[in-house]
Amino acid sequence: DSVIAVSPPYMAVEGVIVTATFEDNSTRYTRDGYNSAQLVNNSNNIEAAIIYVKDKLKRGRPVIIGVHYTNGTSTPPNNNNRATRHFMIIVGIGTLDDKLYFRFYDPGRSLANAANATSPENILVVDKESGKVEGNYYNRTYSLTEIVKTY
Repeated sequence: DSVIAVSPPYMAVEGVIVTATFEDNSTRYTRDGYNSAQLVNNSNNIEAAIIYVKDKLKRGRPVIIGVHYTNGTSTPPNNNNRATRHFMIIVGIGTLDDKLYFRFYDPGRSLANAANATSPENILVVDKESGKVEGNYYNRTYSLTEIVKTY
């Protein structure tokens, strides 16, 4: 699974499953405000996210996700879900210590960092009780904020 598609298929967006956001999702955040904003997890949507991811992966399709992480050096993009700072791709699913995880690739890395972008260690662990889906990557904690539903 280390081969990245040169011409990925067109995938029209049909909706979003929000798994986390900021309490105030209407503010346009500055760097400082973004880094201090509290992430609110939506545990009600975790099961729907898991079902969607499993279904897409069974059909051989990757899943586009939005993630949150703090970064003291750059201005946030202020996406529709303000907590979403970056987008990545779920390419697999598994279990670790009896916890479900999503394996991801990071398309936002340079070719020099391709090994990091596609590492088997790139996982977001699902905690159904807290509603958190997060993992450590690139010396930061990344939290799942949304699943982009495509068809």
